[in-house]
Amino acid sequence: MLNAGSYTIIPAAGTLIAANYNFTGFINSTLTITPATLTVTADSKSRVYGAADQPFTASYSGFQNGETLVTSGITGGPNLTCDATATGPIGIYTITVAQDTLDAQNYNFTFVSVDNVWI
Repeated sequence: MLNAGSYTIIPAAGTLIAANYNFTGFINSTLTITPATLTVTADSKSRVYGAADQPFTASYSGFQNGETLVTSGITGGPNLTCDATATGPIGIYTITVAQDTLDAQNYNFTFVSVDNVWI
């Protein structure tokens, strides 16, 4: 399997034959493999008023060729933040997900933040 990037295609006559034609002047071309898009979604969390936050986590979807997070070559991780505080008002807050150190040769990333219910 090739990684995302550009590769030269070099044509050749190979076994190509024809009684009335000569094959010459083959012209190189380029194969471009673009990165696939991987969606990174903040996982929903909830907690009791006054309790400490649970660690924020994210889920990934859109892997190609049977890859998983472990086998995809992805390094680093997303930045997950929320404005809720332990003693802030009860309500719904957004867990925001962003690039941070997340990186991969074969994937671009799109991010989905989620609303989080704090009780």
